[in-house]
Amino acid sequence: KGIEVILGERGLWTDGWKLECSKPQCEGCCCAHRILSQPDDFQQQKGKLQEMIELTGHKIIFHPKFHCELNWIEYYWGQVKRYAYKNCEHNYLQIIPVALASVNPLTIRLFYARVQRITKAYCQEPLSDSKGYEEYLSHCRIRHLKDDF
Repeated sequence: KGIEVILGERGLWTDGWKLECSKPQCEGCCCAHRILSQPDDFQQQKGKLQEMIELTGHKIIFHPKFHCELNWIEYYWGQVKRYAYKNCEHNYLQIIPVALASVNPLTIRLFYARVQRITKAYCQEPLSDSKGYEEYLSHCRIRHLKDDF
């Protein structure tokens, strides 16, 4: 279904509406996206993937967009790609399992601990006063601590 059909079924469609408003923060009833985002049932609707996973008794946690530093698997995948790049013989079917196994399990635990500290740091104010953190001029980085493992 399209947005026009959904809004039409609800009696909310008006001819001549644009799909999206050209204003950064549109106010009122000027575009179809704005009207569709307002009803409570649309705001509370879970995605199909989330519903399927929760039906099996598991929880799903979505990370904020564009914040790969909050996902430990990104650090792990970076190590795997680094190994594959350095040892590449252009045979990807053989290098990928070896690259995955090349990352030490302790390193993976350190990645997880780093993500936990970064997540806590986002919740604390100010970051520079937090114990165990160092502030660098180029970017705020979190160093490994001895209690990570």
